[in-house]
Amino acid sequence: MAAIARRARVGQGTLYRRFAHKGELCMALLADDVEHFQAAIVALDGPDTTSPLTRLEQLLTAYLQMLIEHTPLLAAIDGAGQRRDETYRAPLYTWLHTHIAGQIAQAVVCGEARRVDEVLVADALLAALAPQLIVFQLHERSYSVETIVAGLRGLFIDGLRVA
Repeated sequence: MAAIARRARVGQGTLYRRFAHKGELCMALLADDVEHFQAAIVALDGPDTTSPLTRLEQLLTAYLQMLIEHTPLLAAIDGAGQRRDETYRAPLYTWLHTHIAGQIAQAVVCGEARRVDEVLVADALLAALAPQLIVFQLHERSYSVETIVAGLRGLFIDGLRVA
């Protein structure tokens, strides 16, 4: 926060009056892009014939793209100045979790997916999309975005399908 305050030419106290920690500041900087992302995902839920698991894959791909575009900010949000469990109560996490679990539940109802605990699977999927892990996979493991999407599809989309 000190470096941000210096760069913005404001006192550090000024930042802390508005933002409790760096994660809140980063979330404010991302607000417009997150809003556009959420609107695009909600549009996928329209009355078309796309299957819930296809919509889930589209959500994952769109989130991964947003994550890659905003890696520094999203990585800073992830655990910045927060209690460990606060990450899982953050608005973006809870919104994503609700949509992921909802798509899984719809896939089960329509017979596309086997019965699972959709809350647990949504948590596991979001853990696999942790910003710092994605950065590690892209830069240290040299995985492409396509490779990451394919791996997530195999585990979390194809792995749910009724055989």
